[in-house]
Amino acid sequence: MIFGKEFKTDQYWKPIQGIVKASKVKSVYFSPTVLRAVKGYTLTDLSSFPGLAVIHKDDAHQLPFEIRESIIKRKLVPLYANPVFVVFKRKYPKLIDMFIYPKVRYDPGHLNSFWERISQPQHEHVVSVLERNQCKPAVYVGNNMVLTVYRKKYKMYVRGDDISLSPHIIIDGEWESWIFEVLSKIVQPGWVIFDVGAHFGDYTLPFADWVKEEGRVFSFEANPLSAQLLSFNIDINGYSSRVKVFQLAVWDKKETLEFAEIKWWTGSSKAADFGTGTLDVKKFTVNTITVDEIVEEEGLERLDLIKMDIEGAEPRAINGASKTITRFLPLLVLEIGIGRESMLDMLRSLVERGYQIYLIGENRKLHPLALKVIDKGFTREIFDVLCVPKQKIDLVPKDLILESY
Repeated sequence: MIFGKEFKTDQYWKPIQGIVKASKVKSVYFSPTVLRAVKGYTLTDLSSFPGLAVIHKDDAHQLPFEIRESIIKRKLVPLYANPVFVVFKRKYPKLIDMFIYPKVRYDPGHLNSFWERISQPQHEHVVSVLERNQCKPAVYVGNNMVLTVYRKKYKMYVRGDDISLSPHIIIDGEWESWIFEVLSKIVQPGWVIFDVGAHFGDYTLPFADWVKEEGRVFSFEANPLSAQLLSFNIDINGYSSRVKVFQLAVWDKKETLEFAEIKWWTGSSKAADFGTGTLDVKKFTVNTITVDEIVEEEGLERLDLIKMDIEGAEPRAINGASKTITRFLPLLVLEIGIGRESMLDMLRSLVERGYQIYLIGENRKLHPLALKVIDKGFTREIFDVLCVPKQKIDLVPKDLILESY
């Protein structure tokens, strides 16, 4: 790899050059401005996952979907930043990370301008973007709300200041299509479903549609603004009689927690501290409840599916659902972050209860996933699984299941 003359004497480029040369990675993404200065280097195939992403801040508005998505979902995390460039690295467990990447120091404040740039097109220019997009109807209705169409069927309000889900729903009309398509072939009329971490209703609305009038959906969203939009979306789609919204966090006991939300990323709300000095964080308090308590309070006689995407709190929430799991053996859809022993303990416990774990692949198929694969270094930092009790394996169409991962 040869670095061109464009940045060769640039004081802000020299540390970037050193980081790339010192990093033990096989693939690097360079944003367009940077790529023009790099000679003899082939841009990484974006069907693979880059080890480094080197971005000129002026390119923040034109990043490929795969890179932007990886940054938003924290598959790529900050390694270095200066007034001109930012470098993101692939997220690995700590011991592997120390071997692959050089240790560098930087002022975290340099990241703020990047977050501002990457979010601004969706925040301040939502209407102009929508006017250029003729694929689907959408309109800014005031109070930071955009009304659009989700999956060509459901009316949906989303927040105009969000860059985690709103851009994908507004422009693409979908989110996590591989999970959606798998569940669309499994959920049946009459089912009772818990949607934990419901956000704007991207799963609640299809769930309510699929379970029909004889089914029920219980949706839980801790963030008060997102919970309000969730309620609006249920009302405007005519599902109020079959969906109940709880502005609560699902946990392993009743208490009051302090939640944090990163500015621009409404999908990031969680009961944790994001740190200081690098991000604009809004904090709020939320009451909690357990799955077992809701089942008892609502007098439920069945529960067929629990979907959870709650930013790492899944093990605590599953602990609070122990009686319900034993009683009803519901299917479980969980977002998993490896490198967290509590996640592995949760999966081990489910296997001991007789559950089979399936990786939900982006090929819209299910791959049986053995715990030893995760224990020995499964390469995905964040992934989604479907957990099926052996007694209910017939609920999963056979053509969805492929070979083991």
